[in-house]
Amino acid sequence: MKRAGVQIVFRSTELGTMKRQEDLPTFHLHVHAIVQMTRKLPKAEWSYLLQRVRGWWRHHFKDSQEVHQAREVCKYVVKPPEIEALSGEELKALYEQTFRLHLVQCLGALKDQRKTFEENDTMPRKESERWVVVKNWNAGRGKPSTSGKPSRNSIVCTLAPAAYLTNIKEPAAIILNYSDKSMIQQDKLARARDAALLGHY
Repeated sequence: MKRAGVQIVFRSTELGTMKRQEDLPTFHLHVHAIVQMTRKLPKAEWSYLLQRVRGWWRHHFKDSQEVHQAREVCKYVVKPPEIEALSGEELKALYEQTFRLHLVQCLGALKDQRKTFEENDTMPRKESERWVVVKNWNAGRGKPSTSGKPSRNSIVCTLAPAAYLTNIKEPAAIILNYSDKSMIQQDKLARARDAALLGHY
């Protein structure tokens, strides 16, 4: 592939249609990959490259088409209906088999590019018909703070009225570090409750 100027820069693993064999679930495991090419290969050279890759990998490998939307490449790892068809034990086994695996991964030049963006707090943005690099104002917002004590009773979000804990539909709030001994946000909770009843916050 290097000799042909072709490099895989992204791969997305997908657990395709689930079928049962001898009552055990099996998935159509396959990967979507993006390749970066330094030049356009003649048809004969491209066919030869695919043949060599198939021989080395010993798995089916085919070309698709030019990618126009990034979402075409990585839509999902597994469809929800396939997961719902598994029993609890089967779902646990699938989780353990895929735990800590890089199911979606940038490789090569794309991996290096993402690292550069992250280190410089920048990001790509499309303006008109071209891409430009701009400052990423959200960079670092997710980094945890190590100073001070964690705040108590911080409202993370409110939920629309539903039967969450009982048969009665009522609004709910998700509270970080809840403590009924130091409920200092009674007014905020009241506003959150009223807003949830109205459907917004």
